[in-house]
Amino acid sequence: MTANYTETTTEYVSWLTNNGVKISPKLKVEDNRYKDEGRCVVTTTDIQKDELLFEIPRNVLLNCETSQLVKDIPAVLTELETFSGSEPLSWEPLILCLFYEMYILKDKSRWWPYFEVLPTLEDMNVLVLWSDEDLAALEPSYVLSCIGKEQVENMYQLLKRFIEASDHEQLKSNLNKFSWDSFIRIGSLIMSYSFDVGKEIHNEGKEGESMNENDNMTNGDEDEDEDEEDLEVEMIKSMVPLADTLNADTKKCNANLLHSKQTLRMIAIRDIPSGEQVYNTYGELSNSEILRRYGYVEWDGSYYDCGEISKSAIHKSLLQLFPTSTETLERLDAVIDENEKVLDLFDDDTIVEDTYIFESDGEIPFKFLFYIQLMALLLQNSRIEKMGPIALSKYMAPTIDKTSKILQEQKVTRKALDVLNDSLDTRMKQYEQKITDSGEDSLEPPSHEASTKEKRMRMVKMILLSEYKSLRKCSEVIREEFGPLSDSDVLSEIKQSKEEKRPKKRAKTR
Repeated sequence: MTANYTETTTEYVSWLTNNGVKISPKLKVEDNRYKDEGRCVVTTTDIQKDELLFEIPRNVLLNCETSQLVKDIPAVLTELETFSGSEPLSWEPLILCLFYEMYILKDKSRWWPYFEVLPTLEDMNVLVLWSDEDLAALEPSYVLSCIGKEQVENMYQLLKRFIEASDHEQLKSNLNKFSWDSFIRIGSLIMSYSFDVGKEIHNEGKEGESMNENDNMTNGDEDEDEDEEDLEVEMIKSMVPLADTLNADTKKCNANLLHSKQTLRMIAIRDIPSGEQVYNTYGELSNSEILRRYGYVEWDGSYYDCGEISKSAIHKSLLQLFPTSTETLERLDAVIDENEKVLDLFDDDTIVEDTYIFESDGEIPFKFLFYIQLMALLLQNSRIEKMGPIALSKYMAPTIDKTSKILQEQKVTRKALDVLNDSLDTRMKQYEQKITDSGEDSLEPPSHEASTKEKRMRMVKMILLSEYKSLRKCSEVIREEFGPLSDSDVLSEIKQSKEEKRPKKRAKTR
């Protein structure tokens, strides 16, 4: 097995250089399976910051423009788009291209030596591959709501129907090869290994980053607003040999992939001593997102680890602490969501979020604070449920002003503090049984010999611990740094403010 692994690695590196990839002589591709990291890139000599690590010609990339599929059947992707009807396409075209290259052309594909070093389905741990039993262990993490297994199944069925109905014998005669396993492997490879690469640089001399921060198989790419005077780039999802051989780490990242008109260049962004691994980054992702998209975790914690609290969880706390109803809370949410004063304060952004994110450094989401403080003040008005839209907007204006003022002073009212603490405490209790069962505040990676089940359950503990610690840190910050104010005093000040702004009546004259 090791001999075959070494042989395919050697053939892969030879294939890269034979296809014009320039690799620094200070680098080597190394077997890091004993750490469950597969192949990686390691320095053999000290590397200086800004030094070129490798350069990849664009024709080595595999995408919907370079694949042999669009040369053999030029109209196929247009036909796929027509076949899908009103369904927007996301990864389907690239999945079809990879299926053609990997399962139809196979060793006749130009990229075959590259495919030989990509992981098999058995080597992958992205969440879409997990059983329902394994996924259940991730409760109460909200990452479970992001997997989208049903949408993935729909994508598979669409492509299967397209191949079955195709007039092109190259596709239709190979329908039996388009199994669920082949589809899910291709989709997982795209999710874990592909990059969003700029198709065209309009202003030469400018370089842009190539990102491999991929979302799930169900969503198309979001457009990123760029300064049109600097850079106008249309992105294309691509498999990028060698760039995807680098492992990624949010804390150890020491290289960055830049794209120019003819090539992609990996550049050192700091000095890298001899013998160290070269790391890229997938972006600002928590461990739960890294596991969902890429199938691993960072065992010393992601730099971007976080916990989350849903709006529905906050509503439960509000319902426990105030004599109100779900209907009233939803009506207030709708009014707050469209309130011009709130939109002005938050640059046209809403404060009514589905979930609020609590980062591991203890920074409290300001929207979370503002929303809870505003709701806590509004719900103390006994007439709030009977107010019409106009009366509610008038009452809300000074309450918004007061909420903004006291939060700027790092204070909240006592009842708002009760809601803050209750929502965080309730959320943390959902984790505590599993966390205390492990008895650990940090985790070591499982051994290489551990079973897939053991590795997955160890990663589950890491996810839950990372999220819990983020919530706990934010809870500690709230208790230590936010002094409570008297609700009655604040409400009196709001009432006084309203009266001062109310036009005074003229005295009647005879």
